[in-house]
Amino acid sequence: MDRIAADPRVAFAVAKEYAVIPSYFSDPFLACPATAYFKSVLIRGTARPVEDIGEKAGALEALMRKLQPEGGYRPIAADDPEYRKRLAGVAVVKIEIESITGKFKFGQNASGKMRGAIADGLRRRGRELDDETVRLMDRYCPHHRQADH
Repeated sequence: MDRIAADPRVAFAVAKEYAVIPSYFSDPFLACPATAYFKSVLIRGTARPVEDIGEKAGALEALMRKLQPEGGYRPIAADDPEYRKRLAGVAVVKIEIESITGKFKFGQNASGKMRGAIADGLRRRGRELDDETVRLMDRYCPHHRQADH
């Protein structure tokens, strides 16, 4: 909190890794082709401590609904005497967004032959997100409809 008070400029990044692509999917000898396919978002802005107890309660209740959608707890409310002291003692920080950028990598720059080898390797491997990764390769790669696919 001292750092935010001194300089409230912040960055917040989120990334989802879909698949680690081993080098041998496209080259039997070199390590160079090893990579990962992902989506990411970078938010830049200004951090502001939330002082309003109702706003704190709303933010924390939204977090609980996400992390524990099945319930099993009393909803967080600013007017609940059991939560009031806890809400006063917890820090919640709000980011006032100034810019959002996104990035993704799904083999857009790979040749059709390499992309095909990677897709085949993913299908054979069959991990949890491998089929989805192949679909995203087709969706995002500008060459996927060309004859070399």
